Amino acid sequence: MVNRLRQGRFTLITLFVLAQSCASVCASADFEQDPSASIETILSNLRELTQVPAFSVAIVQNGQVMVQATTGEVDTRNQTDALADHRFRLASVSKVVGATMLASLVQSGDLDPGAPIGGYIEGLPEQYQELTALQLLSHTSGLPHYQARDALIAKTHYDTALDALDSVGDRALVATPGESYLYSTHGYTILSAVYESITGESLRASSPSFMEVLAARESPVLEDWQRRDSRRSNIFAVDADGSRTLKPRDQSYSPFGTGFTASATDLAYFGDAVLHSSRIHEATRELLFNPVTLSDGGKTGRYDYSVAFGWRVGQDSTGRSVYHHAGVTEGARSVLILYPESGVSIAFLSNASWTAQIEKTGFALANFLLEEQSPVVSLGDHNFTGSFDGHPISGVLACDERAATCQLSDNSGALSQWLMRYSPKDDQVVSWPSLFAKGESGDVIKLVTSVGVVEMRKAAASDNSETFQAEFGNGRMLVIRFQEEPLSRSPARFPAST
Repeated sequence: MVNRLRQGRFTLITLFVLAQSCASVCASADFEQDPSASIETILSNLRELTQVPAFSVAIVQNGQVMVQATTGEVDTRNQTDALADHRFRLASVSKVVGATMLASLVQSGDLDPGAPIGGYIEGLPEQYQELTALQLLSHTSGLPHYQARDALIAKTHYDTALDALDSVGDRALVATPGESYLYSTHGYTILSAVYESITGESLRASSPSFMEVLAARESPVLEDWQRRDSRRSNIFAVDADGSRTLKPRDQSYSPFGTGFTASATDLAYFGDAVLHSSRIHEATRELLFNPVTLSDGGKTGRYDYSVAFGWRVGQDSTGRSVYHHAGVTEGARSVLILYPESGVSIAFLSNASWTAQIEKTGFALANFLLEEQSPVVSLGDHNFTGSFDGHPISGVLACDERAATCQLSDNSGALSQWLMRYSPKDDQVVSWPSLFAKGESGDVIKLVTSVGVVEMRKAAASDNSETFQAEFGNGRMLVIRFQEEPLSRSPARFPAST
């Protein structure tokens, strides 16, 4: 597989559609499968639908960069192109960075994850002293998440994590420790201070050296808006008029909770090191990825994952094991996904907050590599019927040689009405870019929407029709059935971008 590393905003690649038979195309000496090109095309379409100024994606497998795709701008006023080394906010992906740093203290014998944290840090309010690192990392401590009192939490800059304890204060627990799963960033604020107390060094000073030793990368590092950083992306809000630059919102109140920033490539390398580095012992990996249970044996997390030592443990849309975490904050939407069985780490970062099926988008992009998916084309208009969330739909999939992707249109409106809830645009969008791909696990249609990339997989049919289906959100199924003879497809070739 040829892997082309690119930096900067790309020129939209035009697909040269080959109408010849597969045999004649596949015999061509210059035919090339390039997941970077496919992902770049998808990101360009996603930017148009979401109004997000920039996206950056990197996939590392067994220590090697397989995909790097970055598009858009990190400074819209000065039209500064996003480059591969630009850093984006990680938001709550910071939590798995912090969890991994804390696991290193467990490995060295400096932290007992089941011991009361009051033994590691002085001056904690009484209700926090008996909490354990494991409870705080797995969100079973009983600490609340953001409350009304936190409206101005980002107005104060904290030089150290120990100073940032002031942002937590003396708030009451809202559940008995160990009995409930209650997501809380404040627990990670306390753990940031525990790390500093044990090491005797500020996180701002120690985190760069930690990343250098673990992954030989310059980031993730703590964000500091008080210092100029030419590689840091601006942050944006999006609406019907496009994007607007936001004033900095200081995330120093919770270093491990939401304070890190990184380039997509560095973050993917960090994930790869968590999977493969000899500096992390196998017993430590077992700690990181072994799901925590409640005191009554119940499950932590949500319907689609359990929570371990900070990391979320679940399955992707095909049933593969994944370790992951997503994040959202002002000026960021992010996800890091690890595939332990195939040694793949994928980072997907953006510089605006937007409603997204971010994990499913990451799954869909990783499958270009995991399933060796190659883009294919099917010329013409293909009518379909089907359903969305139980409502009948109908439409057409239109493809021609001038487009980098096909367009799937919803004539009935059920799908477009639901997606309109999460679109920044005032006008109702009734068609979406769609990319055919053929891989080891069969045909897929990657549908690019305002909530991310949805991978529709081919389902078994009892007649000559072709049926594709995918899940939106939690349980909303989209099913489309092409009534004519099975769609003929030819491989598509991505020439070098200009």
